[in-house]
Amino acid sequence: MNSSRPLGEAPTFLRGHFQPADRLATVLVNKRRGDVIQRLATARELASPEFQAWLRHKNAGRYEVYVSMNALHEGAQGRTKGDVGLIRHVFLDFDNDGTAAKDHLLRRKDLPEPNALVNTSPGKWQVLWKVEGFSPSTQSHCSGGSPANAAPTSPPRIALVSFGFRDSSTTSTPTPIWFVPSRDPR
Repeated sequence: MNSSRPLGEAPTFLRGHFQPADRLATVLVNKRRGDVIQRLATARELASPEFQAWLRHKNAGRYEVYVSMNALHEGAQGRTKGDVGLIRHVFLDFDNDGTAAKDHLLRRKDLPEPNALVNTSPGKWQVLWKVEGFSPSTQSHCSGGSPANAAPTSPPRIALVSFGFRDSSTTSTPTPIWFVPSRDPR
């Protein structure tokens, strides 16, 4: 990929990857304070200016912002395996030697081109494919990379804010999250 940009288009991402009525989990984590906030809302609500303003406010307060990649069923109260209603994505999370793993995956001819690549921090990547007709049990067999993504409820580190930052435990400044559309020319 020859271009990348800060993931500042959360509403566009949500509208392009989910149906408006899809219920999603948004998780905000402040590692310094040990706080975790979870909100369940539709993709339409998450993309709204009001919700985005709240996320920007929380992000400015050093909360990392995560969103589930699969829709929850109507009565879901959390983000357990039993709460998943529709599989919208299969994804890989490359934390160890992530850039090399992502590059190797992109060279493979036996896999479809991903719909999105997310550089969550230096050397760490997530690869996303939009899918249809998958059940939660099918998806858990397809996702891989980091063991944390074995369950369809694991929320990838996708910022939902205009200037998303991920707090780094090894530095005093936050790390910007970069989104790379997979269809960019090389």
